[in-house]
Amino acid sequence: MVEEGAYELTADNLRAALGVDDDQPITLDRIHSKKAVWHRCRDKVDAYFDALNQDDRTVYAVQAAETLGEVISEQHGDWSDDEIERVLENSAPEAALTDITEVPQAAWSAIAAARRMVPSAANLHIYATAFGVDECLAKVLVNEQNAPVAMESLEDVESDVIHDLMVWILNASQMLGSTNRVRLALQLEPESRHDALKATELKPSGDDLLADLLEVGLVPDTAATFEHFLTAGWPSVSKAFEVSQAVRGFLTPELVAGHVRNLLHDPHVPGDIKADVVADLGGYSDDDDGHVLGEAASIAHERRIPLPLLRVERAAPHVSDPEHILWQLANMGDRLDGIDAMRILTLLGGDYAGFNGGSGHEFDVLATDSVRAVLDRLRANRLVELPRGGKRGRKKVELV
Repeated sequence: MVEEGAYELTADNLRAALGVDDDQPITLDRIHSKKAVWHRCRDKVDAYFDALNQDDRTVYAVQAAETLGEVISEQHGDWSDDEIERVLENSAPEAALTDITEVPQAAWSAIAAARRMVPSAANLHIYATAFGVDECLAKVLVNEQNAPVAMESLEDVESDVIHDLMVWILNASQMLGSTNRVRLALQLEPESRHDALKATELKPSGDDLLADLLEVGLVPDTAATFEHFLTAGWPSVSKAFEVSQAVRGFLTPELVAGHVRNLLHDPHVPGDIKADVVADLGGYSDDDDGHVLGEAASIAHERRIPLPLLRVERAAPHVSDPEHILWQLANMGDRLDGIDAMRILTLLGGDYAGFNGGSGHEFDVLATDSVRAVLDRLRANRLVELPRGGKRGRKKVELV
């Protein structure tokens, strides 16, 4: 009966066919070694899995890597993709293949997707050479909790294999987050040598890869590195400004050309760097860029950096807070010409549009220290009168 396969595939019948006790699992490790039983299960693999899933004494269909490799090698052309995947899904983690080349290449993706490939340097390199770091290999590199796995047997491969793996993994931005890519790269280059990689070997992708690399010292902290990553746009370097220990020393207008507004607006960029740019704003941006001028005026106010009168005037229509301009005007003291001040105040709009009125026009503005200082200057120039009264916290103004 066993030789002819004339029995229903149930757990009890399989134990009887295998000649094992009732408490033994019905694994393919046992079944594959007994030709007649194997052929019965091979030809009715779905029925075998139905029996396995109903048997509480069998946890995994395959427990040994040798069995998994043999079954996949024999059946990859005969079983459907779903049937191969079912074998992999029902195999023990310990059945992961130590040498992926022992099975047909057509099965590698399914094996990797099921995490049944040992993450050795040799396996990873061979797979990535064929398919790159794809979605399937990414599952080998990180576990189900999305944490990097420990790669194995790194000492058994040549340095060029390690280097290839590091570059391929770091460039797998579509499959792995930058933090995980760098953690994996650190396993390959634990000494964090600055010359371990050339920045030009890496493909910037708009994530935090550069920041993560600089944090662990895997790439040089140089203008050339920043320049390369800027080819993918500002997001590729944003957080790196926060991490870099050297960027303030090598920052130039040429390096951030076209990105000055981003630099001034970005919370990751240290205040000292922003202040340096604002202090030399003429070198970094022309005065026709209202967005840059608005950001610069905000930083200048925060950092108490005086701006030239012409730049203050051009920034006035673009500021988010009138105080950014009022402080500049107040800070000029006796150097401030009243007519210039009136013209710039008008550009602020809102309440300050009243400065564009004719003689005798009355209006009020918010009473801040800067406003009071500017109004006192205008009154000294006999351009305004400051009548008493008015709303609390505001100052009445009458144009002369």
